[in-house]
Amino acid sequence: CVLAIRENGLKGAGLGHFSGAYVNTQKEYFSKYITQRDGVLNIDESIDFERQHVGCPDYAFNDMLQIGVESGPVTMILYISIIVISFTKLYRASSPFAYGLLSIAVFGFFSYPLFLWQFQLLLILFVSSVSIPKRKRESYSFIVIAVISSVFICFNCRKMTSSAMLYNEWMSDRYFFDIGEHELYAGYCYDKYGYLNYIKEYMIEYAYSLSMIDQLSKSDSIISEMQVSHNNPRALLLKGDNSLKRDNYD
Repeated sequence: CVLAIRENGLKGAGLGHFSGAYVNTQKEYFSKYITQRDGVLNIDESIDFERQHVGCPDYAFNDMLQIGVESGPVTMILYISIIVISFTKLYRASSPFAYGLLSIAVFGFFSYPLFLWQFQLLLILFVSSVSIPKRKRESYSFIVIAVISSVFICFNCRKMTSSAMLYNEWMSDRYFFDIGEHELYAGYCYDKYGYLNYIKEYMIEYAYSLSMIDQLSKSDSIISEMQVSHNNPRALLLKGDNSLKRDNYD
């Protein structure tokens, strides 16, 4: 992740593009230790341990590092500063919210709570409680929590409900993918395109179904989008299959 932060500069790779940035950095790293001569691959033994742990994760399992990759090191430092300053003020004020904020921060070192809306809500509540005057903290805590919670939930409720409904529909639609009804499945995926693009299984299955019904250009378009956001190795294999269907062996 540190290499990915350095490779993507101050702006980062973009929100939701962690997986693609990670795989690209991983590819560049290993390419330095793998050479080809006369059709034979020569792999440096010093990277044997790293090769056993190659993967394509959706999350960094560390909130700070993922923010650094997606939004750049400046944003990462700003986020850490907000957490540290907020915790310090809450702790000095003997607020119970300090321990809640600390729990999320520690959890974020080993997982990705910041990318789950439930923890986003809690983080907003804990940080915003810093602005409550100490002597009125207890009397106004409930009001502040209620107002912030209401605004956050109202803002996201419609989007979350719509996405949840489409996700459930897609899970049911996958039956047609499993039985090989690719034309029907591609039609169902088309209706959900733009809403479920963050799910790599949806994207790869949609691209595969389009390929199976000879909509190769559209399939390649989905694959190109995946290479930016997910960079799934299966997508590259499918892109190769699409090229073979066009009799393009380059």
